[in-house]
Amino acid sequence: MKKGASAMKRTLVALCLAAFFAAPSFAAEMSTAPTDPAALQKLAEEGDSNAQLNLGNYYATPHNAAPDHEQAAIWYRKAAEQGNAEAQYRLGSLYYRGKGGLRQSYEDAYFWFILAAKAGSRPFAVDRDETARHLTDEQTEAVQKRVDDWKPVIRN
Repeated sequence: MKKGASAMKRTLVALCLAAFFAAPSFAAEMSTAPTDPAALQKLAEEGDSNAQLNLGNYYATPHNAAPDHEQAAIWYRKAAEQGNAEAQYRLGSLYYRGKGGLRQSYEDAYFWFILAAKAGSRPFAVDRDETARHLTDEQTEAVQKRVDDWKPVIRN
């Protein structure tokens, strides 16, 4: 592949990630989830992974102030650790871009994108594959070992 095409593809992926990150959560989840941050916080603290995801989305979206990506990362991680594919994707996006107090890490982004892609979403798989291009074979193998060993957290 030519260098120009590769750079264009990386730019396109970055733009897709940014657009996805700015978009609201899936409509089905948002229509059944409370929109009040206090109600979301209560459910999220009780371990509800959809509330954790939606609270992360709330913090990632500007509400009369700059987005709080650090709080978003905290709530995305809690939901991602429970196996919530969208939260896994969004946490991977934060690692990919080095946001939310997370250092940029293509390995960690790749890890979360692999888990998210297992849910069958094509955009998750596309970003997984693009992120893999930033890794060596050894890094890819190490991440795959992490994926193979990963088990979702069960929260009560």
